[in-house]
Amino acid sequence: MLKNLYFVTDIENKESYENTYRWNVDLLRNDLQKEGTDLSFVYSPEIIDVNMLNKSALVITDVESYLESFLGARGNVLFFSKDGFIPWGVDYVILGWEAFNAAEILDAYLRVTHATRTILETDRLIIRESTVDDVDEFYRIYAEEGITDYTEELFKDPEDEKHYMQNYIREIYGFYGFGVWTLVLKETGKVIGRAGISVRDGFDEPEIGYVLEKKYHRQGLAYEACSAIIDYFKENYSFERIMALSEAENVAGNGLLKKLGFEYECDVKERGRFYQKYSLNIQKTPR
Repeated sequence: MLKNLYFVTDIENKESYENTYRWNVDLLRNDLQKEGTDLSFVYSPEIIDVNMLNKSALVITDVESYLESFLGARGNVLFFSKDGFIPWGVDYVILGWEAFNAAEILDAYLRVTHATRTILETDRLIIRESTVDDVDEFYRIYAEEGITDYTEELFKDPEDEKHYMQNYIREIYGFYGFGVWTLVLKETGKVIGRAGISVRDGFDEPEIGYVLEKKYHRQGLAYEACSAIIDYFKENYSFERIMALSEAENVAGNGLLKKLGFEYECDVKERGRFYQKYSLNIQKTPR
């Protein structure tokens, strides 16, 4: 949990943050307080004891020269860029006032501390971001007969898959905020599959997909996971449509898509394989 957020800037910027941008700052402070986080403005980096920069603290600075001391102390650091400039050496940047809000900052805090984010829960499932430790469970599931008939296989070497997962967590979750997540059965805490939304090259709409351990087929769990993910995506992102690519022979998968409200759109060829493309309108209805 983030307890202390320090915004470190030059004394010359005090006027703008306390007056010109006071509304933005006050809104952020109030929203953070609701989450149990205290916001402090610091106008000199020397005021902060680097020994205080533990896992429950986060520094945001808009001064590039201040980054080195905080990064050197292995502190959790974000850079706030008002003009789009991204300095070298920092993993996460808050770009502009639109992103200067509690939700964006708390999400970035989870990224820099390598915490695993729980996306949502259903009656029977926890849907969370995947971890490197999940990879062994994925190999167990993907080894079952028929599982890879209609989905891409994992790397042959589990170490390659783990390296891929490390990059996926950093680059896909970190950039998009969404991706393919892990399905955990609440009752047992067991990993039983994957589901989520991804971006496929060459297509405008994001794509939904899922993999479920065979033992849990025909129990409504795929529908439970995918319908919750669609609702979450509709509420939190601005895409108008979601697509799915499914082979004609995938009777169960196509049936699920129709149950979720997807409609057949056209046939497509992707990476040498033929698919039926289904689409679902998730555009929010104006109030």
